[in-house]
Amino acid sequence: MSLLKSLSLGSSAVLLTALLGGCVSLDERSTDTSINTSTENVTTVTATVTSTPMAEPGTAVPTSTSAPTTAPVQCNLDPRTSDFGPYLAQSRTPVGELAGSADSVVQVPDWFYHFQMGDNGYDSCSKLSYVVLNGSNGDAERSAGTGAAIADVVVLFIDGHMVARPAPFEMKTVESVTRVSDSEIQVVYGHAGRSTAEGVTDYFTFNFFVDNGVLSGRGDLPEQIDTHMRLYLL
Repeated sequence: MSLLKSLSLGSSAVLLTALLGGCVSLDERSTDTSINTSTENVTTVTATVTSTPMAEPGTAVPTSTSAPTTAPVQCNLDPRTSDFGPYLAQSRTPVGELAGSADSVVQVPDWFYHFQMGDNGYDSCSKLSYVVLNGSNGDAERSAGTGAAIADVVVLFIDGHMVARPAPFEMKTVESVTRVSDSEIQVVYGHAGRSTAEGVTDYFTFNFFVDNGVLSGRGDLPEQIDTHMRLYLL
């Protein structure tokens, strides 16, 4: 709604002349009166008024509502909270040998892999994550303490859950682990292809990846990989 207000101002001037000579006669008094009227500029003020409609009595006034917020997913980077946590707490796992298939492992009695955690790549929010273990084989109390018993292991996790089958296998060293994507990692293994005294003589690159929730792999591994010890994870 517009409000228009106009204001015009006029001015007048009156000139009164009186001639005084001795005595003044009213009949001789000459009066010259003139009125000059001038019109000033008109100022127009326009006001914009915003009115808020009032609700009728008894009518509910709608209130704004917002959609409920969903709490963000908390990613966990600590493998001790995973199902591999009990083995980390003991710093050892039972070991076994490959049986008829890659998913079948037979436990070796009174034989364990004693380890400490190396590279921690665990992430409960990743499709595929991992930890690297550095250790050696021995009895229930301690490692054998020989060069032949030394081995590294990569333990894998899908959506934060430990992969027990196929069982993680031992290699002489894990040289590096590189993340390719959220569902794939690349591992470079060191292998003692000849005598133990010579140490690592060969290197193999192998990729682990998850496809439709299933762990798969591609790349190179030693020909004798089926004879390598496995972690027996119940």
